[in-house]
Amino acid sequence: RSLSYIAFFLSPLAYSQDGDSQRAYWVVLIALVFTWLFLRQRIKSIEKFEPYVVLIYSTMLIIQQMIIAKGDIFFGLKFFVATVAAFFPFWVLRSTHWYVLDVVTPLRRSIDILFLIVVLQIFSSFFFGVGERYEGGLVGFRAFGFLGDSFTSVITFLVLYFWLDRKWIYTTLALACLLMTGGKMGILMMAAMFAIHFSLFSRSAVKPLFIIAGMFVLMKTLVNPYWPLDILSNIKNFEFALNNRLFSFQVGWTYFQENPIIGIGINEGLYRVREDTDVLADSLGIDNYFAVGQVHNAYLRTLSETGLIGACLLLMLVFYWVKGAVRALRVSRGLPLCPERAFLAASGIWVICFTLGYQTTGWFENGHPQLAWLLMFSTFNSIILERTSVKMRATTSWQANVSGGAIAK
Repeated sequence: RSLSYIAFFLSPLAYSQDGDSQRAYWVVLIALVFTWLFLRQRIKSIEKFEPYVVLIYSTMLIIQQMIIAKGDIFFGLKFFVATVAAFFPFWVLRSTHWYVLDVVTPLRRSIDILFLIVVLQIFSSFFFGVGERYEGGLVGFRAFGFLGDSFTSVITFLVLYFWLDRKWIYTTLALACLLMTGGKMGILMMAAMFAIHFSLFSRSAVKPLFIIAGMFVLMKTLVNPYWPLDILSNIKNFEFALNNRLFSFQVGWTYFQENPIIGIGINEGLYRVREDTDVLADSLGIDNYFAVGQVHNAYLRTLSETGLIGACLLLMLVFYWVKGAVRALRVSRGLPLCPERAFLAASGIWVICFTLGYQTTGWFENGHPQLAWLLMFSTFNSIILERTSVKMRATTSWQANVSGGAIAK
């Protein structure tokens, strides 16, 4: 069973490559395999909120294809199946994890394996050009290996998790990998995550902040001693990237205005956004922008493609995930230093910062790696929280019984 948990935790890596035309089939295949592995004779009940919202959203996509011009019912049915499949094994895991005695050990091994994969991929890409590598970034290159540029946010989890687990070498290497990706939003997200952590768990945040800042500068200097000059030379790229985001936002808002209730159609913006952005840029006389491939914000993209109905359903899911993350943080603050505390705090902070702050892609679609990692962290967060809460209640009850027995004597 431990192997199935490890394989499942690493399964989002299957979605790393952009433009995979078979991704929906991968989603269904992974759902079938792990549902079969996790399934037991008896399934315990779980909270119904998330399944109900996802089923309503997926059904709405079928109805949408019946209403919009050039709608395709088969496409709607395919999206329904793939969307439910993206969530289904997580629901099964939540309902069957009690049949496994120890979840923490395979979870820790999974994170260690993921860390090893990340280090090998990013370092080989940065120094030897393996996989995706581009000039620019904060240290001379932007290196992703075969993980894809959307993986940057996941590295922030590794940095905070190993920091909380007091594995300083792992923390340093994970931080170096984050710098090598050159992800500006990833670095900002990491800063926000540590700010939340220090405000909740540290009596004095000054010293840890200096340590993190020192590690940051040291890693940048070791990788590229000329990094201040690189930052100055990337000002032009910053302008290109900023215009890319602003144009995508403006076009996305225009799509929403076309059909505010049900949207222009799921994934329809992917087919139109590049041409529409070029027309917008020409009308404004702006040439300094990177080509736009999507609306670079999950909420705005959902609003534009599925209207107010889809956006409200997404916000309901986000509220559910953030609520669970906040609950995990409250419990983790009362725990001693242990693996459960490190994971609950790191995953809880990650879920909050990702859903509320890291908005560079339209991640709310089946097969998107960021959605898969979001579900992975929130699911194991809820599992560890549930198990930890049960242990804490049992310990409290036992202590009360012991105290009562002592008084009776």
